[in-house]
Amino acid sequence: MKPLLPVELKLTPTEKSILEHRLDALQDGGLEDIYEDDDTFDVKAGLAFVDGALDTFRAGGKALMVDTPAAVEVIVECLEGSTWCGCLTGNVKSPDMRSAKRKMKAFARRLEALFNCEIAEMTS
Repeated sequence: MKPLLPVELKLTPTEKSILEHRLDALQDGGLEDIYEDDDTFDVKAGLAFVDGALDTFRAGGKALMVDTPAAVEVIVECLEGSTWCGCLTGNVKSPDMRSAKRKMKAFARRLEALFNCEIAEMTS
């Protein structure tokens, strides 16, 4: 079952930090590299979402309008690329690793429920 779009994704400061960190990397050529062999992904729509999301964050916004399947895929890629190892690089401000991982897992599970998708755990 596909998610009903559009969806306004309201973010906590921690969730915003996780996405913003990864969106920066995707904006700098990472998105094209990841999907270069995937004919089903709309790279143009994905890049438009990345640019719009970063503009929203830089303007102080705390919510994103997710309105295309490409936007959902970009968000999933953000989490798969940084969720489980992100707390090691400081994306989650937390005094201990267990707490950071719990916050990140909770965010991933929320997105899975919202978008009816699966976010793979990256353990390395």
